[in-house]
Amino acid sequence: MTQRILAYNDYYDRVHACWLGKSLGGVVGAPFECHKQFNPISVAGLWPDKLWPNDDLDIQVVYLEALQELGLDLNSRELAEFWRRRCFYNCCEYGVFIDNLEHGIQPPLSGRWNNDWFQASEGCPIRSEIWGCISPGNPALAQQYAALDGCLDHADYSIGIEKFLSAAAALSFFEESIQDLLAKTCAVMPPDNPAVAICQAAQEICAASPEPYTAWLQIVRRYGHRDSTRAAINTAFAIMALILGRGDFKETMRLCVQAGWDCDCTAATAGALLGLLGGTAALPRDWLEKLGRTLVCAVEIKHQFQPIAEFAAETCQIGLEMAQSRNPAVEIVHAPAVAVRVPRAAQLQLSVSYPSPPVLLRAQGANLELWVDNPTAQQQQGVLRMEAPAGLCCNPAQTPLTLPAGESAVVEITLARLSAAMPEINLLQARFAGSTLEFGLAGTKRLLVYGPYWDMWDKDRYPECPYQRPGYNCNPGNLPEFLSDAMNTHVRFEHSYLDEARLLRESLPAERPVVLESAARSYSNRDLGNFTGSACWYVETTVRALQPAAVKLSVEADCPLKCWFDGQEVFTRDLHTTAWFQPVEVQLSATPQRLILKLVTHLDVFHFGFAFLQESASRTHAVSPFFNSLEYL
Repeated sequence: MTQRILAYNDYYDRVHACWLGKSLGGVVGAPFECHKQFNPISVAGLWPDKLWPNDDLDIQVVYLEALQELGLDLNSRELAEFWRRRCFYNCCEYGVFIDNLEHGIQPPLSGRWNNDWFQASEGCPIRSEIWGCISPGNPALAQQYAALDGCLDHADYSIGIEKFLSAAAALSFFEESIQDLLAKTCAVMPPDNPAVAICQAAQEICAASPEPYTAWLQIVRRYGHRDSTRAAINTAFAIMALILGRGDFKETMRLCVQAGWDCDCTAATAGALLGLLGGTAALPRDWLEKLGRTLVCAVEIKHQFQPIAEFAAETCQIGLEMAQSRNPAVEIVHAPAVAVRVPRAAQLQLSVSYPSPPVLLRAQGANLELWVDNPTAQQQQGVLRMEAPAGLCCNPAQTPLTLPAGESAVVEITLARLSAAMPEINLLQARFAGSTLEFGLAGTKRLLVYGPYWDMWDKDRYPECPYQRPGYNCNPGNLPEFLSDAMNTHVRFEHSYLDEARLLRESLPAERPVVLESAARSYSNRDLGNFTGSACWYVETTVRALQPAAVKLSVEADCPLKCWFDGQEVFTRDLHTTAWFQPVEVQLSATPQRLILKLVTHLDVFHFGFAFLQESASRTHAVSPFFNSLEYL
């Protein structure tokens, strides 16, 4: 690797401009966040009445503290725990990740499990700059850190985009034009990185359609999604704005805001890159005066109100340490002295592998593997001890191990549930030779599924079947007005296809329900069986709180639905829509309570889900948005 020379004054100025540009973009984009439309707006209309904090920057402020306190050799598990102790953000993918941590499900699985909707969202690409800022000139090193970060709450697609943006930030210290930066970033990425294709598509669109609305429409047609936080469309918008903005900071911000979707993120990403490319001289003086000198940060940590100039200097201190220990790509000259910490000594490592999803089933239990890695220079000997919560049997509970230096061992563990009740969270602990691992599995819900129920003909129009009645039977296709009945079914939302009043009190075995055992939070009709067509389904489950609590019941469905909880109707909507229901307050008790969903679909595919939510006012640490102190019966 060829070493490049970077003057510290230039390094610091670009890092300072990165955080200023990130702040400016987040501030002007925030009032228009999640507006999914083309928003014609002038530069004069961009500056807001209030400066809102932004997770794009806040999480990176937390990460700087993690680098300072944990060292340069921090790993994903440590970063995840640092987030939980220091950063309150728990919405969307952040909430799924924090919830997985509470279940004992660690990275990288914490970014994938029960995260189908959010795993390709913006949450990790928007916090990419810090990895490039501490790895100037070394895009590969920046990508390594981006990868250990992104897996906390995302899967491959978003992680790939975070890696791309972190590499762009690392390369920007030796570039001045956005065109050169994008070209060189694409050149250092593997061809299957999703951001490479997005970048190339955005460049082609802008070259063919430089008029902003036309370019915007082409991007919407290619990447548009009803979720305003999807990473693909927002990455394309940020690149479009950088290209069409031609280095003009305010115009680039206007183009980001005009494009809509997650425009506080696109503006913050574009603003940070413009700052890295042009330094503080590229930023508008009047906006900087309005921004002020300190971070606009909502997380209650020691850097919350730090001057941005000092925050940039502390970022550079980490970059200087990195250049003297892990980054041979750059020599930063005329720099202040920094302490270089000694890398941690190799330590015994315990980890868990889930051959199947991290789920504890009632009858089958769970099978998993405990890995013991000994990277030290000494033989390690002792007993691997497993500790499980009450009601959960772990076999073997103790395993003698002798582990030579540099070798690993794997122990197969079988778990069995000893009671019918299934806790939402099942935490276990493994201990060996002074090392401890806490991990867990998600308890499964026991859903009773009734159905499908349907009508053979349109009973709202015809009380009797037009083609099956006393003295007359025929193929509905023989009657032109009923030809469609040969290929379709009918269903009525208000009709009771079983004894609904009784179902609110007890199960109905005569209806031959099917048991669905799952720890998922969202489902589709394929989870209920393979029936295709208009139909009605009923889903039943029984819960009991480990501690009584007032919570919010959240139900989602893209089909007509009724929901009863503890005998009371709490939701109803006779409409096919992608919108979620507004959560309603319910009281969970220590006695069993029944949740009943009635799902009525006129389409071949539908989705639904439910969860109990809790609120947290914390600004110092993260709490799962899901209420998990319960068990399913």
